[in-house]
Order: sequence, then structure tokens, then C-alpha cells
Amino acid sequence: MGRFYFHLRQGDQLLADDEGVDLPDFATAQREARDAAWELFAEAIQSDKTMVPGAFVIADEAGLALDIIPLAAVLPERSLSVAVARPASGRPIRRTKTLRQ
Repeated sequence: MGRFYFHLRQGDQLLADDEGVDLPDFATAQREARDAAWELFAEAIQSDKTMVPGAFVIADEAGLALDIIPLAAVLPERSLSVAVARPASGRPIRRTKTLRQ
């Protein structure tokens, strides 16, 4: 068990988490950061915000940065079909691209 701190980084600024959270291990802290990233995105969408922090910096009790989790890393890859041409049959030909959003 340890205390982990979840600082928010936006560009060169860091918003420090002064409280921290007691968690059983580092893997749990990483999951917590990913879950919190999802919540930040959901709140941003609901409140029509255009900016979210760039990353969580997970630190230990000594202040040592253990991991940096970019918020964009939690967004899923998805396939997007794009119509690129219309042959003589009239049906569009589709190409599938994998995009990171």
C-alpha cells in the first residue's frame, strides 16, 4: 500500500495534487489515472469545454514522478469509413482508416 499523487500537467504548468490517495499498488494507480482521464473528458464534453489537461503525472510520497499518462492515451482507436470514389454502379467504394481520436 502506498500514497499516490495525481498531478495534472498542461504544457509546462503542473497543478499539484496535495492530498493523494492510498492505493494498494502502482498498477492500481495507473488504472485510477486512466479512469480519471475518462471522467475529465466526460466533464469537458458535458460543459462544452474545449481544453483538458495534457497528462496525469503519477508521483509517490517522496515526490518522485513514477509515470506520465497523457489524457489522449485513453481515447480508443476507431475505424472510420471514408467514401473515396463512386464507380459506375453508383455505390461508393470505401476505405477504412484507423484513426486515433
